[in-house]
Amino acid sequence: MFESARSIMSWLGDCAKVIAVKNNPVQWTTRLGLPVVQPYRKLGRHLIKTSLQVLTLQRETDKVMVKRIKTTFPPNFVHSLDRSHMMMIAIACKEAGLSFAAMKNPNSTLLRSKWSSIPIPHRTILEPKGQDLDYINIAHSHLLHSDSA
Repeated sequence: MFESARSIMSWLGDCAKVIAVKNNPVQWTTRLGLPVVQPYRKLGRHLIKTSLQVLTLQRETDKVMVKRIKTTFPPNFVHSLDRSHMMMIAIACKEAGLSFAAMKNPNSTLLRSKWSSIPIPHRTILEPKGQDLDYINIAHSHLLHSDSA
């Protein structure tokens, strides 16, 4: 039933791995224009010796955590799409003079059964537009060219 979703999540994870292997954090901009960066970095130890003791501090290094980026990017990206859509619904409701309240509903069952006749959620659904397709084409082109470098 969820084979397509799993396939997409796997593909997003593979894309994140390609980026992270080159020691880059994964970053994107939401539909609302908010920048998102996943700078998961490996922790290193820093020793500070004093006359009484040696302190060990942990701090981020310059190396990214490839496995963590690969596993966290797909759900974080999907959640950012979901939350952007929710905010777009809230904005559209405000513009239409409607009150808006929401709760996290991972199955969207309430929205499907109660909101199906209301046009606002459907009108604000993220449809691929020219700008979105440009981002996908640029990312795809970058991934193809970066593998050969």
